[in-house]
Order: sequence, then structure tokens, then C-alpha cells
Amino acid sequence: AKGSTLKATIPEGTELRSPVKIEAGVATVDLTKEFKENHPGGKAAERMTIYSIVNSLTELKEIQKVQFLIEGKPEKELKGNFKFDAPFPRTTSLISNEPAIPAPASTDELDDESMETSGETGIGESWQETFSEDEEEILE
Repeated sequence: AKGSTLKATIPEGTELRSPVKIEAGVATVDLTKEFKENHPGGKAAERMTIYSIVNSLTELKEIQKVQFLIEGKPEKELKGNFKFDAPFPRTTSLISNEPAIPAPASTDELDDESMETSGETGIGESWQETFSEDEEEILE
């Protein structure tokens, strides 16, 4: 939405090359080269991109991990911050049950202050420190 601080996590131009394949609990997602080429990079952005897909797919009980392919082949890394050629397990550390901006009880309560967010993405910095040791091992 115009004026929103929300950003798409999947790079522009990215397409799914073939249907997602599920085998032994691992979903294989084959994406076009735009996924890698158009990604802005940066550790936080890469983490959000990867886990927006992983956590969405692992909502399905038959999927425990997600393996990414780019143009049909595993890539060693996305943009240099994470190992990208092994399956990613679900992580709940990026998932919140709280809305990003609490909804007011009524529209009468809306004012300029209630529309402020914490920085460009509206995501506080503390989430970056919430990964378990197992997750860090996979990601680096």
C-alpha cells in the first residue's frame, strides 16, 4: 500500500519454474534466476526472504524442510550471507502472533502517533538475536 513500510520478501520478477515437489518431508522449490539476481542482499533481508517461504510451506504437516533450487540447480549461497544449498527447517523465531501495528479499538483513536513504525521495515532489531544455535549453524 502507498506509504506503507511493508516490503515484499520475494524479489521482483521471481517465478516458480515448476510445481513444488515434496519427498520425505522436504519441499523442493525451483525458482527463476531473478530470485537471486534481484535480491537486495544483506543478512536480515536474506533471512526474511528465505523464511517467508520456508515458514509458509512448513505450515503444511507433510513439509518439514524446504530445499531451494535456482534455474533447476542448487546454489551455494543466495547473496553471500547464508549457506543456500541445504534444506531449511522451519523457524518460529520470526513468527509473531501479535499484529505489527496494534489495531485501535475504533477509528476515533487513530492519530499521527499510532501510525508510526520502528524504522524502515516496521520490524524491531531484537528479532535478529532470537535464532537458536541450530538455526545459526544452518544459516552460516
